[in-house]
Amino acid sequence: MDNPLLDAVNCIITPHIAWAPKESRQRLMDLAVENLHAFLSGAPQNVVNLRQ
Repeated sequence: MDNPLLDAVNCIITPHIAWAPKESRQRLMDLAVENLHAFLSGAPQNVVNLRQ
């Protein structure tokens, strides 16, 4: 409660929930399912190669 931003006249504080709409969560789940299907079929996506 003693944070100076709470009293700043040029500061608007809002919750960060931009990802929370149902459509965003559905897209996240759809993408996870697509990635799992691709992996199980032997064609993984979004592969990170840690070897240089």
